[in-house]
Amino acid sequence: MNTQKQQKWALGFGCQSSASAEAIVAAVFVTLAKAKANGAVPPAYQLFTLSTKAGHAASHAAAMQLGVSIGFLVPEDLRRFMDGTTHQSALVEAVVGVGSVAEAAALAGAGHGSRLLVPRTLHGGVTCALATAVEGAAS
Repeated sequence: MNTQKQQKWALGFGCQSSASAEAIVAAVFVTLAKAKANGAVPPAYQLFTLSTKAGHAASHAAAMQLGVSIGFLVPEDLRRFMDGTTHQSALVEAVVGVGSVAEAAALAGAGHGSRLLVPRTLHGGVTCALATAVEGAAS
């Protein structure tokens, strides 16, 4: 049996519906620069955010500009990862149903055993966070 381990990278983000694709992309670049400054350079990553953004054209456009896929998570998915977050907002919880979008989306996107590499980063009205997890695949 050959066991292969692969690191999964997930970048979670949260924004208001008025956020532009350019603002999302800029916030992603700031977050990736922080990761690089800490010695972590994701070879590939996927964007994750709340399912309420599935119809948000700027979110799709940002993913397209970045050349990555985007996943939309329901609040229940994010709630399962709240213990791993470093920041929770009562205002955000009142509006969207969870106290952390970017961090929880990053953790949920990376999956079981995930950890934050870049916690909540706010840039241009967009909040981002980067998480990773090691997936074990048996073959």
